[in-house]
Amino acid sequence: MSPFLRISPGLSVVVDRLEHMFDTAVAWAYDARTGSAEEPPGLVLAARLDATDVGSLDDGDVLELVAGWERLAGWVRARQADAVAVLAGRPSQNPTWPGAAGVSARQRTYGLAPDELSLRLGVTRRRAERMVRLARGGEAHLSDTVDALRAGTVDEAKAHLIVEALEHTAIPVALEVQDRVLPRAGSRTLSQLSGDLQAALIDVDPRDAACRHAAATTDRRVCRPRVLPDGMASLYAVLPAADAVAIDHALHGTARAAAAAGDARTIDQLRADALLDAVLCHSVGRLERSAPRRGPTVHITVPLSLLSGDDTVAATLSGYGAITPDQARRIAADPHSTWRRLLTDPASGRIVDYGRTRYRTPAELAEVIRLRDGTCVMPTCNAAAASCDLDHTIPFASGGSTSEGNLGALCRHHHLLKTHGGWGLEQPKIGAFVWTTPAGQVIRTADTAGGERRRRKRQRCGRRGHRDRHGPTAVLRGHTATGRASESR
Repeated sequence: MSPFLRISPGLSVVVDRLEHMFDTAVAWAYDARTGSAEEPPGLVLAARLDATDVGSLDDGDVLELVAGWERLAGWVRARQADAVAVLAGRPSQNPTWPGAAGVSARQRTYGLAPDELSLRLGVTRRRAERMVRLARGGEAHLSDTVDALRAGTVDEAKAHLIVEALEHTAIPVALEVQDRVLPRAGSRTLSQLSGDLQAALIDVDPRDAACRHAAATTDRRVCRPRVLPDGMASLYAVLPAADAVAIDHALHGTARAAAAAGDARTIDQLRADALLDAVLCHSVGRLERSAPRRGPTVHITVPLSLLSGDDTVAATLSGYGAITPDQARRIAADPHSTWRRLLTDPASGRIVDYGRTRYRTPAELAEVIRLRDGTCVMPTCNAAAASCDLDHTIPFASGGSTSEGNLGALCRHHHLLKTHGGWGLEQPKIGAFVWTTPAGQVIRTADTAGGERRRRKRQRCGRRGHRDRHGPTAVLRGHTATGRASESR
């Protein structure tokens, strides 16, 4: 018999140690105030915590039990970072990019490991990049921070904050700041720790702090909408601090003035509406509820049956996801909305034909592909297809045709991975893609994003046969009009 017990892919532990650990764990009389605080994070602590009868503890001991699990979580994340560091350092994850490929400095820095992690763990690439950043910090001059995570004296969020604040600073500065903030980081909130880091960086090297700020402004951005419950979304901006504060003051001043004039909306609602008016109507400083909002085009895809009152199906807002039938009908009633017909395969949701009533016609096939895919065809990427490249699955130079069955929407990043990063992509049937990564992962996508959402909706409702009744699909291209933008966009 092998001396190792296989408990998950790639992870083995000695059988004798496990048996001894769990046999003795139950026998221990657990003192939460001393046991978890003194036991270093690891398998033994996990066994002791797991064997504890929570119901028999007083309030103070339950708090210590929670703290013990928190320390253990830090150890787990540090051990994970060790494995991420190994993966990120392998040659397969660091290809030699052609000079003319247009690869960004960020992509050259992180290599392919974030993409492998994103697919395997079902997280965004940005989240996976943070994992690689932490892992590399643990291997370099910020190892004390990762060791503190391993010991459970700081949690994962604080470790990320320290590493990200210090990764681009000169090593002597980073070491000095780390030594200043790390001893009490465990008792500080994230916002407090962020302030500690900023103050220490300025104090240790004010000239370099100014240079870092100038460099950081190049990473300013507004992220794409993130899905929230009930048809809402969040929009997140990263800006120079002075600009962010100026926007905040302008929104708050507009909201306060409207409230003083008798507007019944809450301050939060007024701030949100002021932001919409500033972006869509260029009217920051006043709030005109009757002013038409003729903003950028938005796309809503709905089965025609929804417009006649069918509430069993969801509509799809491009760049966001499912919205309620009621929201879609309100947008349909907008006088600035225009419609065109899309015929879809009832079984798969795939577009098979479309017509239009607009005078000016864009490239027909390109629009079919973008409407079919909705987003980049990488499963973990939410980049809107409208901003993606149209990639020949089989390269045109290799005999691939310019046809519906050989085109797919790929954001520039994932297009580069396919072309130069050693990632394979196949399209065995129209709209269905198979990715093969350098690490050997094989990921299959749904036929179409919209079709997959409709199938899931059908399965949740237990109505597997009702989609055929919805008939053709209609796509709305509308501008927001009067009324609440949160309801109509």
